[in-house]
Order: sequence, then structure tokens, then C-alpha cells
Amino acid sequence: MEGEHINDKDADTEGFAAEMVVPACNLVNKQDTTVSYQHSEAIAYNSLKRKKKKKRCCTAVKSEPVDQPSNAPYVPKTRSMTIKAVVLSPMVAEEKVVISQKPVPNFHKPVTRSSKPSITSLEPFQEDLSRPIARTTVNVPEHIRMFLKEFKPSKYWFPWGRCDIHVDRRFWLALAGLDTFKKGRLSDNHLDLWVNLLWRFRPKKVDWAVVSPHFSQAILGGVFPTYYSDGVRYPVPWKDVERVFFPVNELDKHWCLAELHITTVVVTFYDSLGLVKSNRRSWWRTMKKDLPLRLISYLNECGVLKSKSVSIDTYDISYDFARVPGQGGLFGDCGVWVFICLYRLCRNQPLEVQDPVQGALAYCERMLDYYWENKVETK
Repeated sequence: MEGEHINDKDADTEGFAAEMVVPACNLVNKQDTTVSYQHSEAIAYNSLKRKKKKKRCCTAVKSEPVDQPSNAPYVPKTRSMTIKAVVLSPMVAEEKVVISQKPVPNFHKPVTRSSKPSITSLEPFQEDLSRPIARTTVNVPEHIRMFLKEFKPSKYWFPWGRCDIHVDRRFWLALAGLDTFKKGRLSDNHLDLWVNLLWRFRPKKVDWAVVSPHFSQAILGGVFPTYYSDGVRYPVPWKDVERVFFPVNELDKHWCLAELHITTVVVTFYDSLGLVKSNRRSWWRTMKKDLPLRLISYLNECGVLKSKSVSIDTYDISYDFARVPGQGGLFGDCGVWVFICLYRLCRNQPLEVQDPVQGALAYCERMLDYYWENKVETK
């Protein structure tokens, strides 16, 4: 096995090899992890006990206030706006659903407009699956290898979308398969940039929309951000399309792609491991139980059903599971297959490839080159 060791200080590990080993012939499925399921009532009861205990402790021990000098600078308090995506049980009779009626100011910028006028041209991504035969690692160009060895604190943005996603060295390590444990796990930033790039070159006369991976996390947590479907976050509202693509993620474990066909009321899953269909993991079983209610409520509250003259009383979502090439088992290429499925489905191309492992590695190499060539350093 060829090997090169690059220290990854960002990943809190002592070192890692520069190559990922993937079986050349036989594909190996990832080891399944059993996740225990706790009843929602038990969770709520335990949470209430912890809150009461914490309240008693806070009442008993109270620190004395500290006087600040008159010339001390004022530091305003801030609150996190992060949405914690908690899967709610569909068995609850009455749910309090939070509807986001007005997006934050950032979302008023159309995703196809660049806020950096200095970038005037951008070539579209071109799929190319050609690569050295029998190589089972990502072929990383020498200049990128040198960058990864230097540990520079530089950050970069990209000239499409809202240009507000800034990435560091870890972004490139994941694409190169040189991250922690050499898994090549792609993050929300990778997927968000890919979604924005698809919008950047979306033809006018197509029937699809695609949304951020944060969409599924939000609605599964009972939060309905209307800016994903009303033409604010993205330039085309859902009332003008038939299909909506959205990534689904079991946190830190697995990515897959879902496609909602609004009028036929079918959600199709494109899963390179088959976890959604197999019911082997409790997270995916729970997701499949919750998703129909969440989607129907979202479509109704956002006015999508009304715009298509569809009654919510007869709207009943069913599932379909598409045949997708199986991913390799020794590196985390599930995110790469979301890239491949999105690229091809948006162009009405078949998903079959001659060699799934080689195809995923080739995509990593093309994306690594494309992102590197179009990066802009943050000043």
C-alpha cells in the first residue's frame, strides 16, 4: 500500500495516511449501528426532572454580583439562532408547529446572484469519471498536498450563491479523503455549496427545485421555514415546480437524497446504502414515520397545496426506493453519491455507473479540482 502521512491538527488526531483503501472488486457495506429508541414521554419526563434539579441548585447557590468599573466597555449579549433538529413523534395528537413567516435579512438575496461583483465568469461543473485504472484512493494534486501540509489558517469562499459560506483546511481534507480516520465525510457546507451551484446553472424550463440539507433537519424538528419554498431563499417557488430534491442526514452517520413529487404525492429515496428501505436503524424508521406528516403540514402552511388546487384531506404521501449504485464500504462516500444523484437527476440522466467505487473517487477528484480553481481567499 502506498502511504503518506500528513498531520491533521484540526481533526484532533496524531496523523493520518494520505490514501484510502477501498476494495477493487467487492463492495462492502458499512457496519450497521443499532440506535436504541426511547419513548417521547420518557424523554420529556427525564428532561423535566433535570430542569427541576437544576433549578433547585441554582436557587441554593447564588453568586454575588460583581460591580464593573464605570469605564468598562459594554459587551452586548447574543443568542444562538441555531435550530436544534429534534425528531418529534407523529403519535402526538396536537403539535405546536413553528412557522417562520419572515426570513432573516440574508435570505432576501437571490441565490443565483453573486454579492461579489469582482467575479464575472464561472464555468459550470463538468462530470468526468475518467481516472487512473485500479487506483483506490483520491488522486490529490501536488499543490493541494502542499497546502494541506502547511497548516495555514486561511479561509475561502466561492463565487456563487450568497457567498457567505467560508471554509478552511478541513473542507479540502474531506474531499481528498484525508480527514479524521480517512473517511472523507462531507459536511453541510459541501452539500450547501453544491445545491447553490446547481441553482447557479439551473435552466429556466425545468420542473425541479433543490434545497439545503438544513431543510429536512428543520421540518423533522417541527420548524417550517417558508423561505425555502416561497421564492425568497431560492429564485423559483415550489408552486412553479413539480419535483423538489432535498438531502436527508442521520447526523455524523449517513447521507441520502429524497425527491418529493408534489402532484403524485410520492417521496423517492436515493440511498447508496439502502438504510432507508431496510429499517435496520431506528433513526431511519422514525424519520419515515414522521416525514409524511411534516411534509404535508409544511406544504399546506406554505400555500403550495392551495396553489396546485390540492386538498389536504386527500393528500397522502407514499414512499418509493430507487435503485442506486452501492457505495464502497471503507470510506464515507454517501455524501458523494448525493452529489452524483443530484447532478444526474437534475439533467434527467441515468444513475448507473460501470464501477461505483471508481465513480465516487473520480467525483471527489473533479470536485476537489473545481472548488480549488474557483476559491477566493477571505481577506
